[in-house]
Amino acid sequence: MKIVDDALPQVISDLVHERCVELNNWHYLPDTALYKGHQGQRVSYDASGLGCSILATGPKGDQFNAELYYRFESAFMILGEIAGLNTKDDLVRARLGLYLPVPGPEHNTPHRDQEYPHTVLLYYVNDSDGDTFFFDNKKQITDRVTPKQNRLVIFDGSTRHASSNPSHGYRISLNLNYKKS
Repeated sequence: MKIVDDALPQVISDLVHERCVELNNWHYLPDTALYKGHQGQRVSYDASGLGCSILATGPKGDQFNAELYYRFESAFMILGEIAGLNTKDDLVRARLGLYLPVPGPEHNTPHRDQEYPHTVLLYYVNDSDGDTFFFDNKKQITDRVTPKQNRLVIFDGSTRHASSNPSHGYRISLNLNYKKS
């Protein structure tokens, strides 16, 4: 795992924050991890939040919101470059998550974003509590990262991770998944 503070130029970080707060494309997610448990059954820990899909590719078809993609494209390119990734060809998912203060467990559902080799770039849009937790293969917490505006966390997508809701205010993160070439 690699953590990069002040990842974007401040003017772009502020613009990303402003665009996320003003966004009207948010939709309700009953389980922010969309985790499928044993035999494909949906597992929910009441880890609800709001999401906004910008780009998603996969076996169920591709989704692409061109308006949102181009609004955030400069941030995607800079963050991908920091991680040393091919930003044009290997980005397979771009999603915003907005978490509100709701009572619940310490963290939401541990999961992997994809079932194939990939790299995750998790970018925090604002300062917040509501850490991201990381787990080993025995599902024990190995690390946690506190959201800080303009902080980027880069990690191997095979690592189970989980968001958590803030105790006050809101938490917005940008999750980018890049397939490994």
